[in-house]
Amino acid sequence: MLSSRFRCINFRTLRHIIPTLRFAHSSSSNVPVSQRPDYYPTRQNSFTILPRTDPVVWNKGCTDGPLTAAQIAQYEDEGYLIIRNFFNEEKIRILRADVKNIQRELEESLGGKDSVLSETVNLVTEPRSGRLRSIFAAHKHYEKVDKFTRHPILLNSVKQILADDVYIFQNRINFQEAFEGTGFYWHSDFETWHTEDGMPRIRAMSCVIFLDKNACQNGALMVIPGSHKLFFSCAGTAPDHNWETSLKLPQAYGVPSREQVTGIANKQGIKYCTGDPGTIILFDSNLMHGSHSNLSPWGRTNIFTVYNSITNKLIEPYTTTACRPEHLATRDPEMVQPIKSSL
Repeated sequence: MLSSRFRCINFRTLRHIIPTLRFAHSSSSNVPVSQRPDYYPTRQNSFTILPRTDPVVWNKGCTDGPLTAAQIAQYEDEGYLIIRNFFNEEKIRILRADVKNIQRELEESLGGKDSVLSETVNLVTEPRSGRLRSIFAAHKHYEKVDKFTRHPILLNSVKQILADDVYIFQNRINFQEAFEGTGFYWHSDFETWHTEDGMPRIRAMSCVIFLDKNACQNGALMVIPGSHKLFFSCAGTAPDHNWETSLKLPQAYGVPSREQVTGIANKQGIKYCTGDPGTIILFDSNLMHGSHSNLSPWGRTNIFTVYNSITNKLIEPYTTTACRPEHLATRDPEMVQPIKSSL
């Protein structure tokens, strides 16, 4: 029998799986915000572009790991790396079937009701159709998802770039259903994680595992190569609990201006991250990315995991007073521990 951590759960149970807690922060969180160095100020009066002061590859020249020197160089230059056939077809088939069962059970529990992410519910539905859009912290409740996030070659690839032990800052299953899946506007994840969660430095990266074919037609991730080398400071101060709407409705805060996007896209271009099931994408937390709505008859489902350096733990948010919930930004000392391989 699975432990309670991995037992499949329905919507009613989800309301109680994560209590509303405020976990102990690192000692640096006791320093007043006004006295903490902020290397990436944002949410101020204007849109500006700042230089990145952190390295992209923290252990440059390191060949001790699964990534080749060419792959490391590509990641450093473009901010992302696509690795095809990372997981074999049979493993992905089993995982996809399990995830689809989870999706069906949760949607039946929802019964078409609208669900906005809250302190205790880690589900997000589509704004128009009510179909499930995201399950956050899925690795805490579903054993197969957890196992894939701790795959040894994947973990060693992440640590090869970040040059540190890592923990899971955020995990989710993303659904973009045929005809109904809505996209996300251009943004840098780090901008939000820095200002609303208190992530000090750009020493985190994301991994996307394709469970379905990701194509231009069904809203595959779009990236602006090289945009990770700059920090796009955004205008406007987000209210507390901004996350209650920003993950469901069009983002109003923490997004670059059209002029900023146009400028960097004209210079660097835009690329689609496409691939068959079993493909993974590794990308820098400061990379500018987005996706358009899925108008095609082909849905896509991906597992998205953010790995943060163990020495880059969250402190107090830089511009908000309320911390985002645990299933969005991990602070629990028991979870902020070096990940162990699934083998």
